[in-house]
Amino acid sequence: MIKTKKEYYENTFNFRCGNHLKCWKTIKDLFDDKYDGFVSARNTKLNGNVIPKKKRIYYAKKENLIKIISGFGYNINDYIFFEGPLDKERTLQGEITYTDKLYLHYTFSKVPLGIALNSVKYKKFNATNLSAKLILKKYCDEKSYDTILDLLDYYTDITNTLVPVIEFTCFNKSVGVFSTNTIIWEVRNY
Repeated sequence: MIKTKKEYYENTFNFRCGNHLKCWKTIKDLFDDKYDGFVSARNTKLNGNVIPKKKRIYYAKKENLIKIISGFGYNINDYIFFEGPLDKERTLQGEITYTDKLYLHYTFSKVPLGIALNSVKYKKFNATNLSAKLILKKYCDEKSYDTILDLLDYYTDITNTLVPVIEFTCFNKSVGVFSTNTIIWEVRNY
């Protein structure tokens, strides 16, 4: 069971939460890597009450990150860094969990998941049980589909009172450290 965001990040960096974008724990690690694409960054110390623009950075070149974060007035050591997601290649994205049934809340919007799910500007849909599985099967490759269902089972506590919510995005090509078409953004029980 994952109780905190910190615990989730530890599990992610230790490959216990499915496919994820390439990550760097420090700005030094990022600069030491030959990666030259766009980068996203997230402040790991800020809570949900902070303006999202200052908590997350999307689509920056790594050489601009220090200036951007300094402009926010935050410590660059409080950020982790990721490959920049490719919005135009997003297909399905959403959250899946068990309540009394399998429940999928999803969108086809080609913007970051948090923006798509939290803005009235983007259409969102819901599906349950077999419909949810069929939608996942249509957009996830086989390994991604199996991973999502395995993560739901693995992180559900034995009494079924705490069940995970899995945030994911499917792409129209292979992405991430495991080269599947689905990125798992978060597995949470908190």
